[in-house]
Amino acid sequence: MLSTGPEIWKQTEGRVTHFVASGSTGGTVSGTAKYLKEKNPNVFVLMPDPVGSIFYHYFKTGAIPENGSCSYQVEGVGEDHLVKALDFSLIDDMVQFGDQDAFSTARRLAREEGIFGGGTGGANVWAALRLAERITEPATIVTIIPDSGVKYLSKLYNDEWMKEKNFTL
Repeated sequence: MLSTGPEIWKQTEGRVTHFVASGSTGGTVSGTAKYLKEKNPNVFVLMPDPVGSIFYHYFKTGAIPENGSCSYQVEGVGEDHLVKALDFSLIDDMVQFGDQDAFSTARRLAREEGIFGGGTGGANVWAALRLAERITEPATIVTIIPDSGVKYLSKLYNDEWMKEKNFTL
């Protein structure tokens, strides 16, 4: 809320209509959403969550599932327990993604746009693209690529690792 939200508001000149960010501790998505919604309560906040995390199920049902496994490969998002910094009341919708979605999008961003981010950024961009497909009115969608791909050179940017984990290239 102290820096990311104001930065987004300023850089979009207040035109942001949608904010997309996954969460683990929930600090970034909640703090940014709080700031943006204070500026414009109509800003739509979408949170992608990996299959295997409990956040999606909890958001949709209000129940804490017992099968949260954190069995996904994407790092830095999702959890198998509720976290205190994640304010679900600020989230308008959640969408589940798979590792393949996140990794393919991250690799595409690096290849096509020169944006070298991790799997979390790939998941966020994947969700933003899905959101853009269903919006019919003019919109300004903002998302975050929170880390560099450097620490993933031996994982999602390694073709052999991707093949070993049965991901398509």
